Amino acid sequence: MNLSTEGVQRFLRGQSAALDEARNPRGGLFPFVTLSRQAGAGGHALAQAIVKEADRLGREEALFHGWQIVDQGLVERLLEDPKLHVTLRELMDEAFHTEIEDYVNTLIAGTSPQRLVYRRVFETVRKLATGGKAVILGRAGSVVTRGLPGGVHIRLIASRPTRIQAMMERYKLGHMEAERQMDELDASRARLLRTYFHHDIDDPHLYDAVWNADSCRLAAIARAVVSVARDKAALLKERSAEGASR
Repeated sequence: MNLSTEGVQRFLRGQSAALDEARNPRGGLFPFVTLSRQAGAGGHALAQAIVKEADRLGREEALFHGWQIVDQGLVERLLEDPKLHVTLRELMDEAFHTEIEDYVNTLIAGTSPQRLVYRRVFETVRKLATGGKAVILGRAGSVVTRGLPGGVHIRLIASRPTRIQAMMERYKLGHMEAERQMDELDASRARLLRTYFHHDIDDPHLYDAVWNADSCRLAAIARAVVSVARDKAALLKERSAEGASR
């Protein structure tokens, strides 16, 4: 999903409001979704289906108003556009911003140029998740956001033939080239988690649910994910109320 600069700014303003509510003990936190996927399983389509379902409910529930997809394109825009990057940084007060940096620094050791770039990416992803109302596609989201309340962590898989066919259709490739690119993408994503976080991307314990796109329609998965997000938000509100009454 490609957002205009104005669209990104509106999303960030919405997250700023969410953070203000989160700091208020009478309020709750907005949930977010992280979506890990096998290449060709339909991750982008599922992210769009989740946002579409949220939009449908957002007409009546503030919880689901203004959700956005956080993918590679959006993260790159936030990092490259000085105006947007400043806006993103301003979402956090000094103490909270430092907390995020400290957390990410504990996940990534070393100071090589590549690691510094990834650290900025992971910091950005965690900031966006903190504000909530985001579907974070890839970017090691399930690990980077670990410990944040309100996260719904999903892994989407599908059979090898299904995924090869999807790659062929999406990228206009022959069978062998589609299979090669699919395997390279899967290996790259697995290497990211293994190198920086020492996790196996296929470890089911990283996720709240693993869905098989061969046996479940994406619209049904999206409804289930949104339902879990609503339940997480209710639980957070209950815990916040309990904390305020102590």
